[in-house]
Amino acid sequence: MYSGDTKTLKVTISPKSAKEKVSYSTTKKSVATVSKKGVITAKKAGAAKIKVTVTDKRNKKKTAYVNVKVKYVSLSLNKKSASIKAGQSLALRAKVAPKKKVKWSTSNSKVVTVNSKGVVKGRKKGTAKVTARVGNKSATCKITVKGSGSADVNVNNEIKVKELHASIQGGIQYT
Repeated sequence: MYSGDTKTLKVTISPKSAKEKVSYSTTKKSVATVSKKGVITAKKAGAAKIKVTVTDKRNKKKTAYVNVKVKYVSLSLNKKSASIKAGQSLALRAKVAPKKKVKWSTSNSKVVTVNSKGVVKGRKKGTAKVTARVGNKSATCKITVKGSGSADVNVNNEIKVKELHASIQGGIQYT
């Protein structure tokens, strides 16, 4: 199991008409918890034992142990920070062990958006954090969006220049 995983223990009592009571407990709640219905939830790397106790109507108990080993989930991104211009895209890559589905989010969707594959698109000037999450692990990348360097034309045919770059090469050239 990996942190964040759940598994349900299945206890079979014979005959089916028997009225035994089943209870569960764990030796290390910090590693794995178990619900009254036998659902084990892995919390962090380590080992724990789940104790399954069956009590019959004469108050006789039978106990069994299930060993649970929780493995560490690792998650990292190919970038810790990046700069893009408004309108540009950047693909972030998450390295995950074991291979699991990554959930992506942004701290400010007005500045950047991010899709389910980790592709970030700059929307407007500003800064936002893009977070990749697997279970209880997360990794972030700080994205700075700079102006687009292009001109906007509005319906009145007015030109608004966002950025102006000039270079001198035997004369003046505006881009």
